[in-house]
Amino acid sequence: DEEAGRLTRVLELIGEEAMCELPGRELVMSRLVEVMLVEVLRRPVQQLQGQRTGWFSGMADPHIALALQKMHADVACHWTVATLAKQVGMSRAVFARRFAERVGVAPATYLSNWRIALAKDALLHSDRSINDIALSIGYLSDSAFSTAFSRIVGYAPASYRRAGRKGGDGASA
Repeated sequence: DEEAGRLTRVLELIGEEAMCELPGRELVMSRLVEVMLVEVLRRPVQQLQGQRTGWFSGMADPHIALALQKMHADVACHWTVATLAKQVGMSRAVFARRFAERVGVAPATYLSNWRIALAKDALLHSDRSINDIALSIGYLSDSAFSTAFSRIVGYAPASYRRAGRKGGDGASA
């Protein structure tokens, strides 16, 4: 639908901005996240509440939406359940339970999946080094990133990049 298309375009812009190194990146990211939240809040609340789990269900909960916003705005931050819970004014246990209920995965799993999604895009659409990509999404070393990427995607980052550039999506590496 039209609303989903608008939101998809905003999410694509957020992904692009997260991977760039242009001046004012943080300001642009924060504004894009605000636009994303407005787009989500424009959707009928009943439609959001009808979803049992997922990103939209998380965005329907003000505390979880704030945590998602913070993770998306600063993906490289070393977020923990405790720091996110504190940021949104909840206890660690209640936050972790509610996040998993609303989004369908634990906060750390969601953040890892988001980071890997950003990395996949950067690997296919930029010439940045694997180490640079790793550092930009919150990994302290390219080996830690490569291990996480391989575990989630099933292929090493370099293999994924080569296969994607040969016309595949990385899955044929």
